[in-house]
This record gives sequence, C-alpha cells and structure tokens, in this order.
Amino acid sequence: MLSASDVKRGRPDALADVPGTPDLALTRAVVLYWDRQVIGSATSHLDDIGVGLVLEGRYAASTSVLDLGSTRVRELDLSRELAVLGWVRQETLTHVLDLISATAEPTRPGALAGPYCFGLGLRVLGHLGFSSLTRAAFLRIGFRDVRRDVDADGRRGIRVDLGEDGVAAFSLDPDDVTLKVQVDRPRDPAHLEVALGRCFPGFPLRRAGLLPRGSSVLYEARLPLPRSVGETRELMRQIRGGLTRLVARFEPARHEELARGLETFGARDTLLRFHPAGAASAALLEPQPHVDTPLTVH
Repeated sequence: MLSASDVKRGRPDALADVPGTPDLALTRAVVLYWDRQVIGSATSHLDDIGVGLVLEGRYAASTSVLDLGSTRVRELDLSRELAVLGWVRQETLTHVLDLISATAEPTRPGALAGPYCFGLGLRVLGHLGFSSLTRAAFLRIGFRDVRRDVDADGRRGIRVDLGEDGVAAFSLDPDDVTLKVQVDRPRDPAHLEVALGRCFPGFPLRRAGLLPRGSSVLYEARLPLPRSVGETRELMRQIRGGLTRLVARFEPARHEELARGLETFGARDTLLRFHPAGAASAALLEPQPHVDTPLTVH
C-alpha cells in the first residue's frame, strides 16, 4: 500500500509519455477512466464509479489510481485516453492515503475511506455536471444504488434465483448503456425469456449467446441513452421496477422483505443530489475537500 511519503518521493516532474501535453504532474489528479484502461487481469468492482484519484503517476502508461466509489486501487494506462476532471491539494491526497492505511484492517474495510472518497467523487461530478463525458459515471452511481436496494451482497451483479431456470445475475455496461443478464444453466430458455419480457417490457432483451463454457446464457438489452441526470434517474427507476417484479415472481419471500425495506426507507437515489429537485446542490455535498478547477486533456 502506498504511503504519503511514497507519493512525495515518486511525484513526477512531467507527463513525458503523453504526446502533446504540457509539463503536468498526474499525481493528485482526479481522472475519468474506462475498463479498457485497466492493466492486467483485474476486474471492475460493482462499486466502481470510473472516477479515480491518481495516487502515483510517474508514467501515464502505468499509474496507480484509487477509484472514488469502491476505494480500490487500479493500475491504469492513461497514456492514450486522459480526461482530467480536477486536482486535489496535497493535504487531501495525504488524508486519503491515511484513511486507506487506517481502514486496511479486515474488521473495518472502507469504513472511513469509503464515505470520504465517495463524497469527493460526487463533488467533482457536481462541478462537471452531466455530459457525454460523465454519463457513464452517473450511470454507475445510479446502478450502484439499485444493487444496494435489491441485492446488497451481490458479487457478480444483482442476483435473482429463478428456481429450475437457474440464477440470473444483472449487471450494467455503462459505456455501451446496456443491461446484461447472465443466467446459469437455464432449464427452459424460452420460458425464461417470456418471464424476462414481462418483467422488463420497456427493455426488450435479446439472447447474446452462450458464454465460453456453454453452461450460461447471456442476454442483453440496449437501454435508451440518457441525456440528463433526470433521465438517468428515470432509467434506474425502471430497472429497479423490473428487478422487483422478477423477484416477486420467483422469490416471493424475498420480495416481501424487499418491499418492506423500500416502503420503510425508500429507494436509494444518490443522483437526486445533482437534480434541480434535490434538496442539496453540488456545493452542499459533504465532505468537501478542496478540488481545483477541472481540466480535460485530450
């Protein structure tokens, strides 16, 4: 794990491997990143929001970036695609590193770092607003809320036990704006497809094919492209509704508990903070570490 002293010693003087850029230090930058930029075999986490804080950036082709949603460190190649959203002060970076070190204990993973880093990510997005550049991050945040409402313990996605038709795992591809459903060993795919069509009438699911081992079927639904925070919230409402109907059909006992929780606490809606109807504007988001003026490097 990187320490504050490691970052100070390894801070770069310039982005020499990024063609056409001025002398800029990547360390302390808040960047957008995509799954295709992850180096190695690391897979994305369901809490990733695609907005990260560069912890160490000696070379843009190999940078250590902390995702501000999951607080997991990624090794990224930012040399070909680089979108800098803003910069944090050295004191903020040092504080983040201290929080990560303090919460590395198995008994309290992310207890302190998670809320602070997520608040930082929300504030940066509040500065930028909704655009084609930030759409994927807003979609990730919205689907993160849906997952925590419907299946907080889901590892591969939002799971629904379909009985004899297998187990379905729902995930979202925010870059392609596609809802994906992986079903393990379905007994009767035709019957399953009818059920999926009834629960998601607005999102026609098509069979995308078998996964490599042949034991799972993958379905995909192209979602309407949201053009604002409000449309993204509506899209999440429809996805949550479809999942709730599916749970009601196949897992009635679980649905009773789910419905009780939603009725008592309401659905999570982090995106409401960015919407005009929300009670808080981007300036009111907590916590509020310092972020300098956003900058995009092409």
